[in-house]
Amino acid sequence: MLAESIRTLSSDRIVVLGDFNLHYPLWKGRLVQKTLRNNYRQRVEEASASPSGLWNLVKWAKNRHNASAAYTPPLVKQDRGLTQEPGEKAETLRQTFFPPPLQADLSDIDRYAYPLPIECPDITIPEIEKAVRRSSPNKAPGPDGIINSILHQTLDILLPSLHTLFNAYLQHGYCPTHFKDTITVVLRKPGKDDYTQPKAYRPITLLNTLGKAIETIIANRLSYLADVHHLLPSRHTGGRKLTSTEHAMHLLLQRIHQAWSEGKVATLLLLDVSGAYDNVSPERLLHNLRKRAIDRRIIAWITSFLCDRTTTLKLLEFTAPSTPIQTSIPQGSPVSPILYLFYNADLIEGCKTEDTEAVGYIDDVSTLAVGPTAQRNCKTLKKIHRKAEQWAVKHGSQFAPAKYELVHFTRDPKKNTETGRGETGTPAQRRNEQSPLERFSSTLESKHGLRLERLEKRIPHVVPPWWILPPVCIDKSAEEAVKEHDAREPGTLRIYTDRSGINGYVGAAAVTPIS
Repeated sequence: MLAESIRTLSSDRIVVLGDFNLHYPLWKGRLVQKTLRNNYRQRVEEASASPSGLWNLVKWAKNRHNASAAYTPPLVKQDRGLTQEPGEKAETLRQTFFPPPLQADLSDIDRYAYPLPIECPDITIPEIEKAVRRSSPNKAPGPDGIINSILHQTLDILLPSLHTLFNAYLQHGYCPTHFKDTITVVLRKPGKDDYTQPKAYRPITLLNTLGKAIETIIANRLSYLADVHHLLPSRHTGGRKLTSTEHAMHLLLQRIHQAWSEGKVATLLLLDVSGAYDNVSPERLLHNLRKRAIDRRIIAWITSFLCDRTTTLKLLEFTAPSTPIQTSIPQGSPVSPILYLFYNADLIEGCKTEDTEAVGYIDDVSTLAVGPTAQRNCKTLKKIHRKAEQWAVKHGSQFAPAKYELVHFTRDPKKNTETGRGETGTPAQRRNEQSPLERFSSTLESKHGLRLERLEKRIPHVVPPWWILPPVCIDKSAEEAVKEHDAREPGTLRIYTDRSGINGYVGAAAVTPIS
């Protein structure tokens, strides 16, 4: 019996082991697949928690099938030959990325009567701290090798020295030479068929870390002056606070729907400027800044910032020596977008007429013509394009007609809108078309009884970048607050309200200096 039981157990064990060995690969594959799927979903959920993580996920999804290159293939030169040596490749890319700028017609600059400049005070410590703290801590450094996170940790120690240093730069109109030295990393543009063409590569500029801090301060000051003193066209979006591509789209949509309500056709012309930043004329840019009353010290610093720039071209397999470049506005600089807004502001203003609407987003310009027919709009846009070509001659810029886009917006493409009559000869009926913003306003008024014209408009108060927040002191009781105010500000009038407490403390509703 014992022997038979042993033989039975052995046979059962053999059967079990046989089943296990047969199904183990299938079980293992399912377990690995399930684990990978759960880990992927967890990473997607974590990345979706923040906008930056979500965009990183999109970037990964676009490039996950692209094999990373180990070296730069031979490139086609201007004489149609192929480069073989790394130095030749770097020189070919340098000529492509930084071509000689076009000459601008500066004949109208002589004897120009400039307005009085708007003076700005010295750079403050809060400006420096805000510019440094808001920078991403993990950005790749430039030639100085200083990571932003190191600057964040040592900022309390460096602030007094940076305050003195930056004000000296502004006072003397000086941008240090090492601030103008950059590293240009060459990356492939995804989805290109032929990587032997230099145009299939994109330059990424790495700037000096301390240089980006003062560039951010100058950019903030230019943005403040432009917004408060209305130095730029109101429909010039991008590179400014409280503006985005959505604003530009809503401006165009509202005008298109208005044209439809009037029984008209809207035609949109999208212009494209070739190498916008690279073809900026420094003399014309400085003229535009003076024409719009920018502070003399800022203009002097920008003059030094634009000249004598150098870069080090870095390929996958080779790093070229530092060479001078003739580019005007450097790519990637915090001050570059707002500088270009001042550069092409005349183009936006020139494209705006009674029959056209012009909307800009940094270097992109959209001109919308409204008329009875599409043919009439095209004639109007031809006149506007002649003005744009005159602007290009004066600013040393060049348009790329091959990249233009022309779009007609009409409710009835078959209708003869030129005569205003349909195919039956009856007058065309006008429809009360509404833009998305107008439709939203109508919904609020009809369903919720909100009359938008009766609502109080809240206009944001713009404070200058150099504004320093006054000290705040909150006491436990009104009596202690009175004593504190008498000791600190004896010449002020205090007004206290009931229940103006903050976390158990009593705050003053108003403190008015007595003049």
